[in-house]
This record gives sequence, structure tokens and C-alpha cells, in this order.
Amino acid sequence: MCLWLIISTSLFFLKKAEEEIEEKKMQLMKTQKDVQQLILKKIKNIQDIKHSAEIRKETLDEKITHTELKWMQYYAGTVCCLNYTRVHSS
Repeated sequence: MCLWLIISTSLFFLKKAEEEIEEKKMQLMKTQKDVQQLILKKIKNIQDIKHSAEIRKETLDEKITHTELKWMQYYAGTVCCLNYTRVHSS
């Protein structure tokens, strides 16, 4: 009877240990999945920020180009007026 008790107790604890191992594996898999989703979300956020920065840079470049064009037109008009004034004031 003593041997049977030892064997059955050992089997009980082995089964409990196996159940705990399986439970820990499941928890680990869930944690890995959650971390992977979090990483993918962070990567997407970084890509969105980069894209937004590129769009802002392009918009700023367009505004600067437009402003430069306006200044060049203004400057050309001023030079033209000065030349006209010099020619006709003599």
C-alpha cells in the first residue's frame, strides 16, 4: 500500500506540474502575441509620423518656393520701374 501511495502521489504532482507548464506556456504565448501587436502598433505610429513630416516638408517647400517666386516678381518689377525711371528722367 505504501508503494501505491508513493506512486499515486508522485503521479498527482507530475500531472499538476505538467498542467502548470501548459498554463505558463499559454500565458507566454499570449504575452508574446501582445508584445508583437504592441511593436507593430509602434512601427505603424512611427511610419505615420514620418509620412506626416514628409508631407509637412513638401508643403513648406512649396510655400517657400511660392514666396521666393513672389519676391523675384516683386524684385523684377522694382528693377524694371527703376530702369524706366532712369531712362525717362534724363
